[in-house]
Amino acid sequence: MNGKNPFADPSLLNFAELQAQVLVNDTLSYPRRREMASAINTVAAWFNLPLDMIPASTSFLRDRFKHVHPAHVNVSKRRVQNVRSLIMAAFRAEGVTTKLAPYMT
Repeated sequence: MNGKNPFADPSLLNFAELQAQVLVNDTLSYPRRREMASAINTVAAWFNLPLDMIPASTSFLRDRFKHVHPAHVNVSKRRVQNVRSLIMAAFRAEGVTTKLAPYMT
């Protein structure tokens, strides 16, 4: 198996690709890149999915985060908010749209 999700849109980044791009993005400070990479790993652990199986998609994340409760992952509500914020910042830094389609709002 090649590690690619056969059902994913090939034009969409996955979290492994997003993380690789964030780590080499020289427009971000080194600590900021590490924070974003850590948040990407954290989300993968919370979702219990490998990085290459998580699409860099706000609609996917919105649906999955509905099922993430701070008590279930043993963190504070603020930590969940910070991780979500760092993921959205990583999306914006790499040119991934963070806006939902009008029919989804």
